[in-house]
Amino acid sequence: MQRVLAGRAKGMRLETLSGFAVRPALARVRTSLFDILAPDISDSHVLDLFAGTGSVGIEALSRGATACVFVERDAKVAALLRRNLEKTRLADRARVLVSDVLELEETAIRGTASVDPGAGRPDLVFINPPYAFWDDGVKATALWKMIASWKEHGRLAPHVRFFAEHHKKQSLLGLSLGWVVPIDVRVHGQTRLTIAVPAPAAVLAETAPSRAAGEASPPAPREAGEDARPTRAAPAARSIGEDHV
Repeated sequence: MQRVLAGRAKGMRLETLSGFAVRPALARVRTSLFDILAPDISDSHVLDLFAGTGSVGIEALSRGATACVFVERDAKVAALLRRNLEKTRLADRARVLVSDVLELEETAIRGTASVDPGAGRPDLVFINPPYAFWDDGVKATALWKMIASWKEHGRLAPHVRFFAEHHKKQSLLGLSLGWVVPIDVRVHGQTRLTIAVPAPAAVLAETAPSRAAGEASPPAPREAGEDARPTRAAPAARSIGEDHV
């Protein structure tokens, strides 16, 4: 049983499903994530991909995020996620989409109309698929390509940041294409949290031919241990991501 760590719903227990291959974000990983986001989480718009039971997005809402769109493909897990939102009294600022992330329509990632009519572009994206997802080059590349398309078409905030969770021995396949740039890494036990931002337009233009040929590589991010603080490399504008099957 997980608990909300801080904020309006602090201490409230979140339901999980026994018998499902659900891998909730560890408490220490969530603690590290929200230590990083502490100055920026208030009023942010969140997109929680591979949301599972919702522990990361719910934590964001509890700490003051304006809205969160949760994306979970399993209907039973999504139903549990909704119960967790009702239990924590955060459902009025949330939207749950039952969909495979790679089949998600661009327009579906906007926040709920009751929260922010006509706006709600995510500035914080949590990405926490099953670890095996990152070993599939086709799927991993398709994910980053889709995210790059969202950014190109104005579906994401200009200062958006991405927080991807994966096994510490895994590389994030698809990052070498250059659509996003890793800026930091946090390691907790067997889990690695990679923080990335969209590649600057000039870099995208410069590396486009190489990306097509699969030749470009992103800058190596600084890796930090559990007690280290990550370097803030977000733009000067307000800068401000999952448990899953």
